[in-house]
Amino acid sequence: MAKSTERPFSSLHRGQGCLASASVLSGKSKIIFCFREAPAGSWDSGWRFSAAGTAPDDFWGVEEFEACLLDLVFKKDPRVAAIAFAPPCSTFKRNPEGWFERMIVTR
Repeated sequence: MAKSTERPFSSLHRGQGCLASASVLSGKSKIIFCFREAPAGSWDSGWRFSAAGTAPDDFWGVEEFEACLLDLVFKKDPRVAAIAFAPPCSTFKRNPEGWFERMIVTR
């Protein structure tokens, strides 16, 4: 983990944490795909951010993820703020214009 983003879960503020790929947090890649699931704990908002364009079922095997504050992701990519209040089970992919569009994911 990069020292600038490394935080134990217990140090994250209630409901303000998320998981983001290391490549997004380092600034090497833009967020392509994101989704919100039920929070994993009191620290968690449920948001997951990835530089890979993968569906949630394939999400975890593709990249290395780090826990961080949502605010850090907003600073890396201000367009994420437009979808911040979407409910759990929401899925988004970046469109060619750079904005996030809601996706319909069937399981």
